[in-house]
Amino acid sequence: MRLVFSEAVVAELSQIALTTPAGGYRVAWRIVSADGHPVAGNFSFSLIAAALDSALPLPINPQAISGSSASAPTAEIEERPTPRGVSLLRGLGLGAMMSGVGLLFFGSAAGSRRNLNPSSLVTRFLALGALLLAGHMAAWLYHISPGKGLSETFGASALVSTPGMVESARVVLAALSFWAIAGGRRRLALMLGVACLAVSGSIGHSAAIEPMFAIPAKIVHLIAAAVWLGGLLWLAWTFRRDVTAFRIEARRVSFAALIALVIVASSGIVQAFLFLDWPWDLFRTDYGTLVLAKIGGLLVLTLLGGYNRFRLVPHLDDSRNGRKLSRSVTQEIAIMTAIILIAGFLANVPVPAPSAARAIPASAAR
Repeated sequence: MRLVFSEAVVAELSQIALTTPAGGYRVAWRIVSADGHPVAGNFSFSLIAAALDSALPLPINPQAISGSSASAPTAEIEERPTPRGVSLLRGLGLGAMMSGVGLLFFGSAAGSRRNLNPSSLVTRFLALGALLLAGHMAAWLYHISPGKGLSETFGASALVSTPGMVESARVVLAALSFWAIAGGRRRLALMLGVACLAVSGSIGHSAAIEPMFAIPAKIVHLIAAAVWLGGLLWLAWTFRRDVTAFRIEARRVSFAALIALVIVASSGIVQAFLFLDWPWDLFRTDYGTLVLAKIGGLLVLTLLGGYNRFRLVPHLDDSRNGRKLSRSVTQEIAIMTAIILIAGFLANVPVPAPSAARAIPASAAR
């Protein structure tokens, strides 16, 4: 008897039990996949007397027994629903870190306008990011724990597992980034914040599905999005403090946003190609629905960005265009916030099962 799963399994966080009910056997399993998601299920099978009298060792594959009347085991998947709290904490925590890192990047590279560096705002973003990511890790541990409680034994096992160590590293880097900016070490805070985002690229589906390609794609996706979001926040900050600086910085941010858009879109396409089995999975799965929502948001951002770059930025000498650009920037920040929250849920929704496994549920046994 073999259990075949569609993703790599974290052995130290997984359990399997074989019991002998009347007239057969029952296998119950519960695993935590490499992407950090728990899945459980069970199935039953039986063997005819002739098979039991044979010298074949148990456990065995019923379909390999000559004359066996064992029915093909059908797994009942007991997958937990998408955890809303975990998803919200993940999205908000990453969003806060991306905001702080991106804002710190533009503020540190502002040259003669460094006096506008919003250190207090960056500090609040990084502090919030560290707290939310710590909360996310605690909520994730509770979500993957067997039963309804988090035992000391399971918690220790989870933290020394690969997903647990990566989650811990992300929280530590976020906390260190806050510590650095609180102490006035801007460059160190920026490097630690970028490292936190890079570690985030190896958490979730990218850790389990084609990690050699998915992890780098997710890392550049997060960092490029952070630059984009940080640029928008930087413009919103400068508009309220120095209109002249706002006009100058708008050109720099517009160019950086264009580069970030290309990187975000291309890395997103790579991830969709790796995680979606067929294009029509976009329209018939929960995962695909969320991907479509992200695509829709990205298209709206592209239209707003194009309008800003070609219609408003070249004519900022007119104060009316400056006010229009400020309003547009606020709208873009709101849309990006929504996309980041969607991404938080996307990380906790199972990807579509591979086509070869469509006859059996994902993670089913055979």
